[in-house]
Amino acid sequence: YSEGWNSTMARLDRDIGPGSDWLDKRVVHTLQVSAPLYNPELNVLGIVYAEFFFARSGLQWTRVLAPSLTLSTYSHWGQAAADIIVLLLLLNLAVVELQELRDAAKEQKSLVAGFRLHMRNRWNVVDFVSILGGAAMYFVWYSQWQRIADVREELLSTPFESRLLKGDQDQRIQAMGGLMAALESAIEGSLSARAWRVLYIVIITLRVFKAFHAQARLSVLTQTLSEALVDVAHLMCIFAVVVAAYCISGMLLFGHALEDFATLDRVANKCWRIILGDFDYPELRDASGHLTSAMWLSTFCLVNAVVLFNMLLAIIMDCYTQVKGSVGSSAETLTQQAAETFRRWRGAQQGLRLPVQVVLKSLLERKLDPSQRLTIEGFCQHVPGLPDDQAGRLLSGALLDSDDAARMSQSLAAAIGLIGNVDARVRAIHRCLNTLVKVKSAVMGRDMGAVEKELLRVNDNEQLSQSCLSAFDLEVKKQLQEPTPEPQAEYATSVVAELQADMRTMKQDVKEIKDSIQQLLSSVAPAHRAVTPRTTRTNTGGQRAAPKTLGPC
Repeated sequence: YSEGWNSTMARLDRDIGPGSDWLDKRVVHTLQVSAPLYNPELNVLGIVYAEFFFARSGLQWTRVLAPSLTLSTYSHWGQAAADIIVLLLLLNLAVVELQELRDAAKEQKSLVAGFRLHMRNRWNVVDFVSILGGAAMYFVWYSQWQRIADVREELLSTPFESRLLKGDQDQRIQAMGGLMAALESAIEGSLSARAWRVLYIVIITLRVFKAFHAQARLSVLTQTLSEALVDVAHLMCIFAVVVAAYCISGMLLFGHALEDFATLDRVANKCWRIILGDFDYPELRDASGHLTSAMWLSTFCLVNAVVLFNMLLAIIMDCYTQVKGSVGSSAETLTQQAAETFRRWRGAQQGLRLPVQVVLKSLLERKLDPSQRLTIEGFCQHVPGLPDDQAGRLLSGALLDSDDAARMSQSLAAAIGLIGNVDARVRAIHRCLNTLVKVKSAVMGRDMGAVEKELLRVNDNEQLSQSCLSAFDLEVKKQLQEPTPEPQAEYATSVVAELQADMRTMKQDVKEIKDSIQQLLSSVAPAHRAVTPRTTRTNTGGQRAAPKTLGPC
């Protein structure tokens, strides 16, 4: 679709020649020249873009793009079948989610309260987002189908019947403008549809992690990311501030000569590539000099690639050790769980066992007391038709799972803190023992001044223990008033009780040491009183007054 070449060149010379003032670099940032291309054999229509950029840093560069658009929505019936299957699966997910939401609303007797209760589970949030994302994806697909229909309608219009523009110059310009507008809209819609498809793939991947969460050893990754989310978010704040500072400085240093540093979005992408190791030092050196480029690159790599990036790995590994330690020894591997599932299915088909869903439904209908202990006989009575061997396996598996749930793991940081607390308590006991030894030595050596000094230190230790116990009690009461997520509440209460008992034991140890010192003093006091005064001769032959009798301390 082109007019005569001579008339085209004459119009270009007149409109954008050297003497024209159509381009002002102070205002224009991008100049774009576009032309449509059509391939009738493949039924593909495209646009060739020649873009000229004028960055504020002073750099000018060009780029040529050629996006294309297929005018046929489906080139094969298999593509339409795949879309129909995905739509049916999405509808099935929506129906299941609505049923669960209805049950939650019945339980809470309110739609809003039921919705809140249902969304407390993060995997239900993932399902809900999957439904909304799928609906948005199909809406974008329908909009794109309408845009492609508009392009086909423009191609079938009168000016393009014989693949040549007909009419005068104004009619041809109007027809070409309508085609270009419809084609650009369709191409932008195609890019948006692709972006939505990529986003929906990410959402579907999150639903795969939901399936992984049902397997103890596969759920380590999701639990690690969940535990590290808060610390990683705070680290990302620091990382964003540091990288933003280096992006601005990099644009000022290299933006006048390098395309990757010409704008902020480009320099942000380049800085991320530098962190991953993709950089070319010679081009940085040629753009800003050896000393400046070396200082910028070395400090950027040191702060971001070495310090902050390794801090991110340390946070993740710390949470990984905690999650890995919480996985019980009875956790099944993937092959063991597959064999277990196959065994249950075969037993249910042969009538040798009941499905687990039937057992769970029977127990929920009876509303048993959680504190009630189940035996194999009682279990079989509550679930009619349950074999004894299946009841024994279910009870033993439930006991192992309960032990694993009550078992809490510690991260490296928490373990170091506990080791510090143990070390402090050992040092306190060591000081008390040293005090006892010193008091005993002072009593045996009849040094009552040292005894009084050590007793005062024992009193200080007792007062310190009492103040620590009071402060700890206040902190425990404060922590108990705050809501604790299940199943950690019962474990946290037991740990608090153990710590309170340990603090009281330390106080009792100090008191017993003090009582032992008092008993030791009372046992040696009569001997102190029994000391008789005697005289001693000096070197000059005179007499010296006898020492006073030592009284009780």
